[in-house]
Amino acid sequence: MSRSTVLIADDKENVLALLRDVLLPAYKVETANDGRHALSRALDGGIDVVVADIRMPDLDGFQLLSELKRSRPEIEVVLMTAYGGVESAIEAIRAGAFDYVTKPFEPEQLLSKIQRAVGSRKVAQQTKLSKLSYKDAMEAAHDLACRAYLQDLLEEFKGNVSHAAERAQIERESLHRLLKRYGLASRAFRRSS
Repeated sequence: MSRSTVLIADDKENVLALLRDVLLPAYKVETANDGRHALSRALDGGIDVVVADIRMPDLDGFQLLSELKRSRPEIEVVLMTAYGGVESAIEAIRAGAFDYVTKPFEPEQLLSKIQRAVGSRKVAQQTKLSKLSYKDAMEAAHDLACRAYLQDLLEEFKGNVSHAAERAQIERESLHRLLKRYGLASRAFRRSS
């Protein structure tokens, strides 16, 4: 199975380098230092998730999001900003962003959001519900619900598989198999205290 491709758009080279290092083990990573370059690259195809700073020269994150949702709605977008607030988060989600993160953030927090965005995109690609049989649609819905449950479980226990397995009332090894099946890495949910 090939790795998903994440495009990071930020006008600060140090942010691009940091996020590239965080994501490279799990994803193919491309970078763009402005919104226009990011849009051009995303429109070329092959991008699964775009992580974009809201404040960029030429084409800001909201404008990039708008263009992507119009031209490539299948690409999930995670917006990030240092000037966050509840209003910005609500605006981002209403505009079609998959999620939103406020700088500074823990790398694992962003990794978790990207992991969810990739999962959502894969489910969307695999399940055109109106074209599936009832049985296949039910299986797809079951998989989506299981993945969401596992993500919430790992989030609650900050990636601690032993505690998550205890809550789920299953063996730790069984939980590891489920996480692997749904492409989830417990380390993406670990946060320092």
